[in-house]
Amino acid sequence: MLYDLRYALRGIRKNPVFTVVVAVSIALGIAANTTVFSMVNGLLLGVLPVADPGGLYSFSSGRTLPYADYRDFRDQCGAVFEGLAGHFPLAPASLAGAGSAERVWGQLVSGNYFQVTGAPLALGRGITPEEDAIPGRDPVVVLGSALWRRRFGADPSVVGRTVFFNGHRYTVVGVTAPGFQGTDRGILSEFWAPLSMTSDFTPEMEKSKESRTAYWIVINGRLRPGVSRQQAVAAMNVVHSRIHETHRKGRQREPVTLTAAGGFPGKGQAVAGVMTLLMVVVGLVLLVACANVANLMLARAVGRQQEIGIRLALGAGRGRLIRQLLMESVLLAGLGAAGGFVIAFFAARALSSIRLPIPIPFAFDFTPDHRVLGYTAALAVFTGILFGLAPAIAASRPDLVSTLKNAGPGFGRFRRLGLRNLLVGVQVTLSAVLLIGAGLFLRSLQSAASLELGIRPENVLMMAVDPKTNGYSDERFRGVLSLLGLTLLVKTSGDPAQMIHPVRQQIEALDPHLAVFSVDTLTHHVSKAFLVPRLCAMLFGIFGLIGLTLASVGLYGVVSYSVRSRTREIGIRMALGARAAGIVRLVVRQGLAIVIAGLALGLGLAFALSRFTASLLYGISATDAVTFVGVPLVLLAAALLAVLLPARRAAAVQPMSALRFE
Repeated sequence: MLYDLRYALRGIRKNPVFTVVVAVSIALGIAANTTVFSMVNGLLLGVLPVADPGGLYSFSSGRTLPYADYRDFRDQCGAVFEGLAGHFPLAPASLAGAGSAERVWGQLVSGNYFQVTGAPLALGRGITPEEDAIPGRDPVVVLGSALWRRRFGADPSVVGRTVFFNGHRYTVVGVTAPGFQGTDRGILSEFWAPLSMTSDFTPEMEKSKESRTAYWIVINGRLRPGVSRQQAVAAMNVVHSRIHETHRKGRQREPVTLTAAGGFPGKGQAVAGVMTLLMVVVGLVLLVACANVANLMLARAVGRQQEIGIRLALGAGRGRLIRQLLMESVLLAGLGAAGGFVIAFFAARALSSIRLPIPIPFAFDFTPDHRVLGYTAALAVFTGILFGLAPAIAASRPDLVSTLKNAGPGFGRFRRLGLRNLLVGVQVTLSAVLLIGAGLFLRSLQSAASLELGIRPENVLMMAVDPKTNGYSDERFRGVLSLLGLTLLVKTSGDPAQMIHPVRQQIEALDPHLAVFSVDTLTHHVSKAFLVPRLCAMLFGIFGLIGLTLASVGLYGVVSYSVRSRTREIGIRMALGARAAGIVRLVVRQGLAIVIAGLALGLGLAFALSRFTASLLYGISATDAVTFVGVPLVLLAAALLAVLLPARRAAAVQPMSALRFE
């Protein structure tokens, strides 16, 4: 194995240009896959920063249940659970008491939440069961680390201090450790208050605590030692059946499941579906890259036939040769994977900085970790074998007689170039699918952007207040402002940003506990509404352009090799009177035949897959005629350019030089 590695390194050093071309091709394919897997890891696979994260479970993938149901599960499942904690994941608040009022989001939690979840604390303590026992009695709060640093300057004496949430006094009892933002992936929680204080944050939820049809509580739990997940699920569903028979008889009942905590809350299946689609797309990009590199490896194998023939003649076994060639392929893939991982690292960091255009604080950390690094390493090995196996097998069985005579490959044998043509056809097929996907999303974005809003967004400042959280009645708020709980629009004659400070000052003078949030210009707000389709179009566009570039390079390479191997044939044709234009037509026709075949298959595949993207499009059909006509024209134009260069070179062949060519 060590000898094979040294042999592969020598071969790579001898061909630096070839090494760079292969490494870049693989780096592009692996970068796309690693970037998307980083998103999958951040959304679905990451580990919660709590004590024993593998032992923490969530009811029904984080879907909410009535508070009364939570209470029954907690009281009746004690034989299988050490504890069941409930929480409401999205509690809005106006925080005052240390500067201007600020809009923050937190969670309302049961008194055993910190005990059950094992949430780490940097200062103080968590909320206790006694503080969640009587509604409205214990106004205590645990601050998140980010809020503590931003709002209180990381002051360690914050524990015991009084702050105001929605105009109500709260005592800070603790601060969570850095990195902990709650047990619902993607939701940035900045404080935790007892469920007994629900009326201060969401009065409507307080009124629904006894309702069996108001779903708002997420339940997490830890199993008792020796209890299996199956046993716990069985016990849960016994209680669940009893609840339905007593309170919701006649309604459809879905069994309660138990999944690892920390998944995407509520819509995990939908997110998993989108991520699966993206993984399929980047898988196609990687296949295009592998097909391109396999073509390069085949061309190189032809140039090494004499070396391989001599080794076979001296007694080397085919298995040993294939192993050595595969070692070289895997090493090349490793170089590409290293570059791809670096690209993916920065791409994932950039994606992590994107904020969804919604007021709820959703954010994700897609920074690659050890799991992503392991995935990239495994992908490198798989990729090296994938693109290296066919060339290694082909190279290990040359025509020994022709090879040892140093004869060139006869044009009859390589005229059709079956495997290489097939690989180029695969690249064109997959590129067509990727580009059609990009075209559909771009057309959808164009359709959405042309939607008539009914207003002129220029020079309009928008900001929001939420008086309900501060206990305002409709009548009281109408006396202070003109709108209740709605976005305020301020029309200006100049730059709307200049009005932010004066409007804030007026609202603060009216009520210092009322936070102003979602401050933005209406023009920018409208543009953010298209963030998701724009992001989809950008990703598909990048992947499609990578596929198109690799397919064009592969087509250029296979046509160039075909021209070179047929130099004698072309010389004979020209000596017999063939014109340069005829030679160009011959080469172009044979090159485009590969493209047209791959394109036809790609269009059929894209049409079959279009129904999976229909729900993500706006204003256009998943079989949009403009896209399905425009993309083939773009591909044909790129292919024509790729084959014209070697075709013109073929037309410039001198007959006498060609007849002496070996």
